Amino acid sequence: MIIERTGNRSVRGLPGWEVDEQFPYNLEYREDYQGAKRVLRFQAELTNTADVSIILYDEPGRFRWEAPFRGEPLTHAEMHPILVRVTAAVLLLGVRPIWETMGIERTDWPVIWAEANAWLRRAE
Repeated sequence: MIIERTGNRSVRGLPGWEVDEQFPYNLEYREDYQGAKRVLRFQAELTNTADVSIILYDEPGRFRWEAPFRGEPLTHAEMHPILVRVTAAVLLLGVRPIWETMGIERTDWPVIWAEANAWLRRAE
């Protein structure tokens, strides 16, 4: 199991992470860290278009783990695997996402999408 659906609104993957869809306003990402779970929350917004189900918001340089792991904002490199996992998870849930980047535009979106789709091919 690389990535698997664990419920109507949840996905689990290796190594030790989970995504819980809490639409219409949030999506929660959790990962194992030193025997505990670190949590990131993404803002989300439902759409009424045929090709996109939700808009997920990426705020480069502003994401921090929830307490008690709150510290410096996560770097671009730290966020990359998280964005791949979240993208793969929502696609596995049958949700058609689009990411809206607030502030500094990411240049690695094509790579994120390619990696997320590769995870899904391995899960089949």
